[in-house]
Amino acid sequence: MNIKNFRKINPIDAFAVVIIILFAVLVCLSFTRVKAVQTRDVELTVYIRASDQSKIIAPKAKEQEEVYLNSVDKPVKTVKVEEKDGSLQITVVSKGEIDGDRYIFNGQRILIGQKAEIHGAYFAQGYVKDIKYAD
Repeated sequence: MNIKNFRKINPIDAFAVVIIILFAVLVCLSFTRVKAVQTRDVELTVYIRASDQSKIIAPKAKEQEEVYLNSVDKPVKTVKVEEKDGSLQITVVSKGEIDGDRYIFNGQRILIGQKAEIHGAYFAQGYVKDIKYAD
């Protein structure tokens, strides 16, 4: 065996090494991507249809200050609980942004009419009725 043969760089091998390095850089950049700073308070209203459970949920919702929306790890603050004809409207506030028809609330994308679950000392299931800036 001649050592000079090991020092020769094959163009295909060099191309493969470059592709692997570029892929590794791309993977590293995707994990270190900085998310947009969400500094504004956004109000989200969840409409819960009238049921037998509404009368049980309403007092618990009024006394609890923080709940979890859609099983996200960050709690949101309960601002307002309204009862109308047995149905409930629970308004919660968290950081987010509104960009046209794109709503980001508490780190997740939300759509008007989307199914929403509120967890706390109670469990309520309804749909998103309104999203707007708190101020």
